[in-house]
Amino acid sequence: GLFDLLKTFFPNIPALEVKPLLLYQVPHNLEINRIRIALEKASHIAIDQWWSERFIRALPSPLGERIASTKIPDAIFWRRRADGSRQKFFLEYERTLKNKSRYEEIFRSYAQRHDVDNKNVIYICANDFIRGELEQVEAKLAKAGKLAGAGLYFQFVTLENFYKTYSNNPTKKEEEQ
Repeated sequence: GLFDLLKTFFPNIPALEVKPLLLYQVPHNLEINRIRIALEKASHIAIDQWWSERFIRALPSPLGERIASTKIPDAIFWRRRADGSRQKFFLEYERTLKNKSRYEEIFRSYAQRHDVDNKNVIYICANDFIRGELEQVEAKLAKAGKLAGAGLYFQFVTLENFYKTYSNNPTKKEEEQ
């Protein structure tokens, strides 16, 4: 009812379809929220805009498909540079490891995008093992000529190192000590 009332005042407001959240996705989505909060609170980076995967999926078809053609990231965000320009980033949080062939497909998909360059796809990995596996997949694809090279599109960082850089909150290991 409230949305209908809003429509009377704002007839062009988009109607976004919301899909249900599955229980197994909750820990992943909570960590994405923590990552967003850390970035937004960091003093050395200015987040200008943030689009979550759920927001992107809820966009009307033509717009959503144009923004995230084949691979929808966990988030897309823009940071405001000192000169006022904006820089776009794609964020992926890897809580668990997928099949390596799936990563090959995802990495090639990102590499084909016109708006992916200069390491603007950030993979935040739950641990060093996952980070190492993703770096190996990237190196293998670059060596096989399926990517223009390693280190061009992706940044791989552990969750612990991300929080050391972008948060004043202690990591779980620091809390235990």
